[in-house]
Parts: sequence; C-alpha cells; structure tokens
Amino acid sequence: MIFNLGDLMSNRENYNTKQRELIDKYIKNMNDLFSSKELYEKMKNNNLNVGLTTIYRHLEELEKSNVLKKIYENGIAKYQYLE
Repeated sequence: MIFNLGDLMSNRENYNTKQRELIDKYIKNMNDLFSSKELYEKMKNNNLNVGLTTIYRHLEELEKSNVLKKIYENGIAKYQYLE
C-alpha cells in the first residue's frame, strides 16, 4: 500500500499522539493562564519529553477548536482552558 504524505499531513489535526495526550492531561489541570513555554517547562521538570514546537502547535489547534482561549499578556500569548 502506498501512502500519500500530503494526505497524511493534511489530516494532522486528527492524528493523536502520546505527546498530545500528555499535553491535554496537563492543560486540564492548569488553573491559571499559561504560555506554551511555561507548559513546556512544567512538563520538562516532570521528566516528560515533549518538544516546545509540539506544544505550541497543539495549543494552537486546541484554541481553534475552542478548547482553549488565547489571551495576550504583555505581548506573550497565554492560554486558558475552557471547561
């Protein structure tokens, strides 16, 4: 079977990974606004290997899906989990 990489990448938002599941778990427990870098540092401090780019892209997808609300604070994008 031959896969078309373009088709696979276009369906990326539907592709779930262990890293995305970890991100989801962490953001559900965040009580305050958080930036992608703050989430990255928190996960890194708990010995979880999730890249900053993966976190950034997943947060953007969640914001577009109305799971998160993006708020700019001093020029930094911060997110709030919408229950």
